[in-house]
Amino acid sequence: MESRIRERTMNWRHKAVVVLLLVVVCLPASARPISFAPGTTSGTVRGTAFGGATDIWTLRARKGQTMHVRLLAVDGEAHFDVAPPGESLLAQNKVEYEGRLGRTGTYTISVYTESVHANYHLVVTLK
Repeated sequence: MESRIRERTMNWRHKAVVVLLLVVVCLPASARPISFAPGTTSGTVRGTAFGGATDIWTLRARKGQTMHVRLLAVDGEAHFDVAPPGESLLAQNKVEYEGRLGRTGTYTISVYTESVHANYHLVVTLK
């Protein structure tokens, strides 16, 4: 009888740990800024995208600037979306994008993967 209770307790603990890990991995990420070193026109960030979650990056840009975004997946496969301030997507499911910006404000770049995980470098240039 005691062994059955111990077994049930262990099963419950294992299930609780698995559920907790799934919740932590699937929580939406808070937006992180992409910063450029003084006097430069580009910035590079590194991250790991997990399946079912999205890495969110933001940067301020001005109307008329040209934005170039390039995603280099070190392992796995990853893509990104670009959203201008207050509008629908400017680019969707891309690994590279270049375009002239139509608004001044904070742009959002969302990086995601459909595999288990993907380590990546995201390079953003504004001119």
